[in-house]
Amino acid sequence: MKGGRTAHSGFKLPVPLLDTSVSSMRPTSPEADKLRQAVLIIIDQITMLTKDGLRCIDSLLRHLMNNDKPLGGKVIIIGCDFRQTLPVVPRGTRAVIESCIKSNSLWSKFTHLSLTTNIRCAGQTEHNMWLLNIGSGNLPVISGLPCDSIEIPQQMVLEENLIEAICSENLNDMEVEELAKHVILAPTNKKTLEMNRSIIAKLHGQPRTFYSPDSIISEKKNDLQNSPPEFLADLTPSGMPPHALMLKKGVIVMLLRNLNPKQGLCNGTCLLITCLHENSISQKIVSECNRGCVVFLPRIELAPCDVNLPFVLKSR
Repeated sequence: MKGGRTAHSGFKLPVPLLDTSVSSMRPTSPEADKLRQAVLIIIDQITMLTKDGLRCIDSLLRHLMNNDKPLGGKVIIIGCDFRQTLPVVPRGTRAVIESCIKSNSLWSKFTHLSLTTNIRCAGQTEHNMWLLNIGSGNLPVISGLPCDSIEIPQQMVLEENLIEAICSENLNDMEVEELAKHVILAPTNKKTLEMNRSIIAKLHGQPRTFYSPDSIISEKKNDLQNSPPEFLADLTPSGMPPHALMLKKGVIVMLLRNLNPKQGLCNGTCLLITCLHENSISQKIVSECNRGCVVFLPRIELAPCDVNLPFVLKSR
């Protein structure tokens, strides 16, 4: 969404979100003033937000507006499809359903309107129905396979090289604007890194590898003693680049943090590398917001929480 930001950034929600979590937004901050002045707040893909996230937003808006009505009396439009992405709950099964915003008492306060036409799949009736049947769980069970298995229609299976099929032209001959429109989605970080390495190898130019100094944040002495640099170098938690980050001039990269939303530097912004320096990278924005602007990004310290690790990995 143009000019938008994630709910975690816009409402200063903590990570991870717990049933005791509260927003860290200061009532006197510019962000708080912006929320007070907002006539309408739109939250897209809200199915990815947990019930605790919605509770935090409700509590924050009531406090900022000094209004005990739901969501502080603000008009809020939410967009969602529960057949798509749900909250990420590590090793969760039924816990995923319990964490959904439908489990929040505020859900009944919303007026529900249903959309009936899939604009993106206009003219593709068969494909549209297949997607709806997947989301509704109406596909036939495949004999001999687990009940949640899905048979992909043959016309959707690509047996040739995926990169060449997506980018029919030579990558080096494609215009930047056209190249920026292409994206390959991968189910895991491992597959994403493999795909990135393959694409970089196809581009002209000499690669340069940037290595991150890694450390951990932990109160347990054993964690510090049992975490040598070579062990930390193999870790790639969600939202973190690899320890050895290989780049080239002309490569399109994606920003993983909200650095300056006003300048278009948000989580998900695509940039074209124009020059690689020792401790910074010169890049040109190729996403819609502020396209063409040249920015210099230095090394940034990252320390995201990952429930799969017993400590916090800090990288720069």
